[in-house]
Amino acid sequence: MVSLIIKRSHFFLSLLGGVLLYLSFTHYFFFLSFFAFVPLLIISYEYHSDRINGIKFILFVLMSFVIWNTCVTWWISLASIEGALMAIVVNSILMSAIFCLPFILQRNFGRRWSGWWLIPFWISFEYLHFHWDLMWPWLTLGNVFAFFPFFVQWYEWTGITGGTLW
Repeated sequence: MVSLIIKRSHFFLSLLGGVLLYLSFTHYFFFLSFFAFVPLLIISYEYHSDRINGIKFILFVLMSFVIWNTCVTWWISLASIEGALMAIVVNSILMSAIFCLPFILQRNFGRRWSGWWLIPFWISFEYLHFHWDLMWPWLTLGNVFAFFPFFVQWYEWTGITGGTLW
């Protein structure tokens, strides 16, 4: 019974993370972006505590990013179903890899400060999205403030990456 509750809580956390990321990209819920990664960070803590194995950790994170990518970029399917599937799957896998990598490194090489590597890994990933042939700038975390420019007047100096860092 307890293991069933734990399995369901991981599923719920994964679902919650994807939904919070999606809602943070809607017009008036940008503040949810400050909490959207918390369910995924709880799952990563479970991974460090050996409560879930690496495959399940990656799959739960992948599920969150598939939900987010699907809900935010469904409109690509209006042009091409195959293109939408490719974009959603590839971007979700890339995001999952970037999110999971610091925690896998942390587990294998020590816990001290290595969890903080998520921040430069994610910002580097977003930078890559702006500077390669498969550009995908729509899901940059700094875009959540698009409807409230008075909150981000400092974008003039930092650009959208400053919003991601915030």
